[in-house]
Amino acid sequence: MLTQRRLDLNLTLINPQVTVEQNQARRWLDLNIAPDDPDTEGLEVNINNIRLRRGQLTLIARQRSGTLSPPVQLAIASGKGRLTNQNKVINFDVQGKLASGGDLNIEGILDFEQETSNLRIRAQKLDPVAISNLVVPPVTFSGGVVDGAIELFLEEGDLSDWNGELMAEGSTLIVPALTKPVEDFSGKIGFQNQELQFQQTTGRLGTLPFSGDLNINFETGFTGQIETAPAEIAQILDTFELESPAFPVEGQLATTVTFGGPLEQIQLAVAATNASQLKVDRLTLERFQGDLTITGNRFLVEQFTAQPTLGGNITGQGVIQLADESTSSPGAIAIAAQGDQLPTNALAQLYELNLPVTAGPGRTDVVFEAPLNQVSEFVVSGTAVVPVAGGLVTMPNLRITQTQFQTPARAQGLRLAQLTEQELPSFLQRSIVNGDFQVAGTFGQSEPQAQAGSLDITGQARTSFANGQAIARNIRVGDGRWRADLALNNLDLKEILPAVPRTLVADYSGQFQTGGTLAEVNLNTIEATGSGRLTVGNGEIRTEGVTVAGGNGTVAPP
Repeated sequence: MLTQRRLDLNLTLINPQVTVEQNQARRWLDLNIAPDDPDTEGLEVNINNIRLRRGQLTLIARQRSGTLSPPVQLAIASGKGRLTNQNKVINFDVQGKLASGGDLNIEGILDFEQETSNLRIRAQKLDPVAISNLVVPPVTFSGGVVDGAIELFLEEGDLSDWNGELMAEGSTLIVPALTKPVEDFSGKIGFQNQELQFQQTTGRLGTLPFSGDLNINFETGFTGQIETAPAEIAQILDTFELESPAFPVEGQLATTVTFGGPLEQIQLAVAATNASQLKVDRLTLERFQGDLTITGNRFLVEQFTAQPTLGGNITGQGVIQLADESTSSPGAIAIAAQGDQLPTNALAQLYELNLPVTAGPGRTDVVFEAPLNQVSEFVVSGTAVVPVAGGLVTMPNLRITQTQFQTPARAQGLRLAQLTEQELPSFLQRSIVNGDFQVAGTFGQSEPQAQAGSLDITGQARTSFANGQAIARNIRVGDGRWRADLALNNLDLKEILPAVPRTLVADYSGQFQTGGTLAEVNLNTIEATGSGRLTVGNGEIRTEGVTVAGGNGTVAPP
């Protein structure tokens, strides 16, 4: 060798302490070994092989942001390396134990000239955080253990490809776009073609147990689907960091979550069905199904359907906008809902309201709106149409809060004979009632102290019978009673009293103050006072001091 002026060395390093840190260009080793000048005389030294006995290797990766990742420390049991191509390529094989736990074997090739690396990693009972700190994938692991083998290909410090498979058990998976980490994560992790393939996985998203598959492609983003076990609604709200409303929302939902979207903004499509009866405020739902899309801080409720146990159907859609710190927006909820065939009287009883009439199944079209940080301050606004006594009561501007409600109401085509259980005289059988009202009230409350609901109605109504007309003004309904100013106009006496000769022309008109109890509304419970006049031919008979009570009437003597 001396005659060739060349010295080939094989080195053995005992208990070396080696630290390798990626530079700003994210290169692991940036060696610039100048070749010997052939025109100069001297001894050429070549290092062919390097062997390691014991020692410690510390690797510090650099994230794409330039921040250094936590160091990965490997207690070396043995290792070897061979330098070729004028010290520009290293073939190496290192075995040892990580300080964080687990056995690790790394072998591969580092090509400093081409700035490429090929690493083959075999792990046994390894803390997965080490892989996250070295490779810097779009998701990170911590806790638990992984076993398996993976081959990595790097170009200029960035991961260009990988192949292999790991089995994870009891790990925590952190996906930046999710509000909660995935805990107790177990399953198969495949590495192929710039893609992480999570297969046959189980875990908990927040407090929601799930199972399913998920693929994360570095270029195209997320795909996959998981199914959650039935969970309480409170758990689901907590998982997505949504505030629980002041009113009860109880029961269990099972969900299927479909992943999509690019790496920088994951999209979740959630299909939910009830696994038990649901309770929303005081309403119990027998069936529920809904579809929700989550993108960033926006929850889009694409559609939902619900069937209350009392009957009817509810459908709807809406949006939940989470708080935005950049604009100081507290976030908001807006849900549009349509109800059909809803049992009006049964729903009123839920809120301790006693309606003065029997109503049929109604339909509604409303919007639920509330600030996200104070859902209890919700406002429901919209319209409702309720069948009553063969006609319709329309509420065009319904407004509901947690404690009270109000709306204008228009009654059209109500049959007077169906508004009371008492059989009415024949001249009233075909009477139709129309009217305009203002309706307001409060819902019954059990806390902080028991309080019954209230209902107040004001307005006017009119009907026709006996070839004349009756107009009720200043109607007031509340506290279990009703009252009204009643005007009777041109009632044909022959229609009211069949015994009157058919040739007699006699009309009756009058003004009365009327009232009664809501417990039993009929002719026998009406109380009335007032006066009137009976026109017979060209003459007139006045009736002063008329009093009606208990189904009987009296007239004050002249």
